[in-house]
Amino acid sequence: MLRHDNQSADRQGYPVMASKGAPPVLTVQPSLVDDEGSPLRLVVFGDPGVGKTTLALSFPRPFIINTDEGLEGDALRMLRDRKGFQHSPEGHKDLEALYFFIRDHAEHFDTIVIDSLDGITELLLDEIVDEGKGMRTAKTIGQSVTDFVPEQAEYLANQRQMRTFLTDIRRLGKIIVLTSAIREPKEAGDKKTVDVSPGLQRIVNRWASVMGELTVVSLDPDNPRVKSRVLVTDPGSARSVNKTRYAALLPYVIEPTYDKIASVIAADREAYEASASTQGE
Repeated sequence: MLRHDNQSADRQGYPVMASKGAPPVLTVQPSLVDDEGSPLRLVVFGDPGVGKTTLALSFPRPFIINTDEGLEGDALRMLRDRKGFQHSPEGHKDLEALYFFIRDHAEHFDTIVIDSLDGITELLLDEIVDEGKGMRTAKTIGQSVTDFVPEQAEYLANQRQMRTFLTDIRRLGKIIVLTSAIREPKEAGDKKTVDVSPGLQRIVNRWASVMGELTVVSLDPDNPRVKSRVLVTDPGSARSVNKTRYAALLPYVIEPTYDKIASVIAADREAYEASASTQGE
């Protein structure tokens, strides 16, 4: 609650926070900005079979939160070769337990892979539905949960859950890769994006440091039969909703892997530091 009093702040026209009892404590303490910044948070979406999970498994020592049961064949071999872990949550209660497991065993892996966003969204929505079932009374028995939990309230609760989940995972300080199916445009002017509601899409977009469509295209007009995997990062693309906080990754990354993405970012940082050092002389 904001108030004005007779102190100097009020005389200067600034609002003063009113507080009863002990002042509030910051959840996360402020920290100095260093050269490294936060670890990469990559959201990659695309058609089935385009290689989203393969890209995710190229990252170092991954822990896979496998909600799609999509680890088969080559993917399992890649995970084994990289000495990775995987877990398939059976319900929303497993997600909280997974958080503490990852936190307590953090020395065993460097990357958290959430495969996929669609599956995590469904698990979180199941929690809302289960809580709704617990609210039933004699008057509501026999009714659908959606009869007394408005759909809009479910969407808003799901968005809050996802924001909390992504924030908690980010605070573990690991590289994070989040895969998603693709949502096709429904109207003229719409773009391809992650396959969740618009509200969740905005939350994921703000959370990510890189978000892009993984697709297969021909880059050689003289040889259109030769195809390449491309991670599109250009936010100005007319095709899909993309984002990057690393200009070096614009407008796309050809045949993306962790090593290629990391080396491009590192080279750009070195070039910046060299330029800054030269200007300071």
